Amino acid sequence: VQHAHQKGIIHRDLKHSNVLVAEIDGVAVPKVIDFGIAKAMHQKLTDQTVYTQFSQMVGTPHYISPEQARLGVIDVDTRSDVYSLGAVLYELLTGETPFDRETLKKATFDEMRRIIREDEPKRPSALVSTLAAGAQSTIAEQRNVDARHHREALSGELDWLVMKSLDKDRNRRYESANALAADIERYLNDKPVEACPPSVAYRFTKFARRHRAFIGSSVLMAVSVIAGLLGTSWQAMVATQAEQRALLHQAQSERNLDTALLAMEKLLAHLGNPGLAEIPELQETFEKVIDDAIVLYDRFTSAHGTPPQLQYRAARVFELLARLAHDSLESSKAAETHAKAIALADRLVEQDPSRIEYRELQASVYLSSGSFYRQRQYLFSDGTERALRDLQHAI
Repeated sequence: VQHAHQKGIIHRDLKHSNVLVAEIDGVAVPKVIDFGIAKAMHQKLTDQTVYTQFSQMVGTPHYISPEQARLGVIDVDTRSDVYSLGAVLYELLTGETPFDRETLKKATFDEMRRIIREDEPKRPSALVSTLAAGAQSTIAEQRNVDARHHREALSGELDWLVMKSLDKDRNRRYESANALAADIERYLNDKPVEACPPSVAYRFTKFARRHRAFIGSSVLMAVSVIAGLLGTSWQAMVATQAEQRALLHQAQSERNLDTALLAMEKLLAHLGNPGLAEIPELQETFEKVIDDAIVLYDRFTSAHGTPPQLQYRAARVFELLARLAHDSLESSKAAETHAKAIALADRLVEQDPSRIEYRELQASVYLSSGSFYRQRQYLFSDGTERALRDLQHAI
């Protein structure tokens, strides 16, 4: 397969029946056959090359990549063959294809394409664990291991290796057939494999892309609930009396406020995930969350007697909100929010110059602001001057 790719040819229909194994001088040698729907990447194959129609899906559904399942898509590269190799490997390890044959057989054409494009196949170890005991024993016997050891062998590195090959995002797959082969060799030689499970942030981004409307409404609801809790806690804390009973209420209010602030900070940090910022349907939600959070923290920090620790946390949040506004191209809002973060940081350093964390905060917000103006200086008449000033202050 790698040899074909180096010659500029994509197979597009790799599956177990198109891979033959011959024995030559006592050595098993695999042969890839049936290049009937192969695609030349840079030039015509021959004068008799078979061209598929623009609206046709090419390949065998159990093995084709998500991009091949999109009708009319001509941007298919060698990583589609890497996906198909991953599907063959999946079948070698489990006896099943990534997507159940019967399910695909019964599905309509559009539903079958949706499954291939959107549904995540089970990890090999998870699939084997769900099979009936008889099927598990049969598959294990065919591989000369017992059923329990088979499941254990699949769990971990083999799971990661296969799922990296089958990733919906081709940029996260192995970049070539050779890279996949090299990782298999590392596994067989008890060396660390390069494949690893996807991060929580990546899985959350994938979920958000599939459930845009749900995520948008959930984020707004979460912000409303947290904002309400913050407002109630803040009012309760400010209104407390000096008596013992009031002190207990104040302590509880402070704990509630801290919990709500922490929840809001975590929510805003998740919104900073670059994958989410690229989803057009969530842009309006993000802008509303940023606006609401700015108003909320403005109210806290402008109140009389705001504790330094709350000012510190608010400055950190303003810095994050400025970056979110910057990423969503809300340049004027980013500039305004950077200014709020700087004002709070300067105030804290002026109140207590000896606190190292206040100094670090001040340097951080000036650096963030300077970087922003350096990147967006063409939008501001004094952008270059402000960038130099803030970066120098940070240093």
